[in-house]
Amino acid sequence: MSSDAQDIYQAMVKAGYSEDDIKREIQSKTREFQGFMTKEGALYLVAKELGIKLNSGETVPDDIEHEELGYYDEDIDYDEFAVPISVIQPGVSNIVILGRIVEVFPPREFQRKDGTGGIVGSFVIIDKKEDSIKVVLWGEKTKVMNNEYFGANEIIRVVGGYAKESREGAPEVHIGNKGKVMLAPKDVNLRLIPIEVSESDVTFSSSSVNRNIKKIEELEDTEGFVKFIAGNIGSIDLKEVKKKDGGLTFLLKMKLNDKTSSIDINVWGDQAIYYLKTLNEEEYYIFSNVSIRYNPFSQSNEVYFTRLTKLHS
Repeated sequence: MSSDAQDIYQAMVKAGYSEDDIKREIQSKTREFQGFMTKEGALYLVAKELGIKLNSGETVPDDIEHEELGYYDEDIDYDEFAVPISVIQPGVSNIVILGRIVEVFPPREFQRKDGTGGIVGSFVIIDKKEDSIKVVLWGEKTKVMNNEYFGANEIIRVVGGYAKESREGAPEVHIGNKGKVMLAPKDVNLRLIPIEVSESDVTFSSSSVNRNIKKIEELEDTEGFVKFIAGNIGSIDLKEVKKKDGGLTFLLKMKLNDKTSSIDINVWGDQAIYYLKTLNEEEYYIFSNVSIRYNPFSQSNEVYFTRLTKLHS
């Protein structure tokens, strides 16, 4: 047992837990993770869940919520718990996966048999061995899919998922109330991450894309991150702009039109040159992962491309 594990063990004993109590809790936790967790990892999670303050041996006050205890604390080495996608079978719970997003099915609304409404979204990830699996999000959990750091080719960690059999008979991972999707996880072991997927291999469901395209008139009252916009390019104008530090950069200004309205697009730096060479006036394009911000000079909302913006033909 490492010195850190010894400290945790002593902190639990000091808090009043017997050796048998601790052993029982560790066995229960390792069974819960289907054998995919070391005893030291199980000891750490047990201590966290029991409210043991690991750095001093003091217990956490009862009025602190479980989420605030840091169940998804940065101190936990989740890479230790990550399982290969190839071993995931229906019935397995408390799954931890680390990989890249390769396909996105944006959230959609549906109606249950009892008449109540719901929302579901999903995405496919691959791991280092290039095995893939679909991850399904329900209700409030789908909100993470609207985050700027959620997108195709991004590194992602799924924690606390459970596996079910899909309609096609393949395993898929669902995120319940105790599950979590961690975007842009820190301190990732790069040896566990597949190399960046080529642009041609990154896909969105075309039907899902079309359902989630924002009409331009809707952007007039929207600020922040938007998943999909589309329209015909009305004009393209490249300018060289002087930065505050005296250097020069490029700004590509474009007008995007659809049946409802039009809006200005701003593209800076190297992206400006790329899109200048790629886009043609009057042609129809779909863009994903853009930012909508108010421009005080034009006194209107405008589109700004982000580092995650992608062009879809």
